[in-house]
Amino acid sequence: MKQVDEVVKSNLERRIAAVLKKLDKLLNINAKTEVGNRVGLLYVKLISIQEIVKGSGEGYRLACLPKGQVNVSMLKELLKIDEEIAQFINSLYELIPQKSTVKEEGLREAEEIVEDLFSLLQRRQELIAELKRTRG
Repeated sequence: MKQVDEVVKSNLERRIAAVLKKLDKLLNINAKTEVGNRVGLLYVKLISIQEIVKGSGEGYRLACLPKGQVNVSMLKELLKIDEEIAQFINSLYELIPQKSTVKEEGLREAEEIVEDLFSLLQRRQELIAELKRTRG
């Protein structure tokens, strides 16, 4: 299960890096504007999310109890959260334009997605803390 943790983490990191690359281009295009300031803030928040993801190297391993038992409910919840995180990151990637200026509506939606990502990552960390407590 440790390998599953690493694959999930690696996939999320790679996808976040792709979003950051697109944001970087937008930041260069909109550098000295109000939109540029908001894109910059979004970039910083996404860097924070990337750091949280880098530090989240366990979860599935913890859902597997000693002697081959599996905490099925916790495993399902973890899978659900990770799927939602991946969907939000994919939505964010699709939302950010490649080489043009960002629209107000798209920027607002991207900001909401980033806030949702923070809350999902917090739920994931709480679940992992619960797994650590119950595991002993």
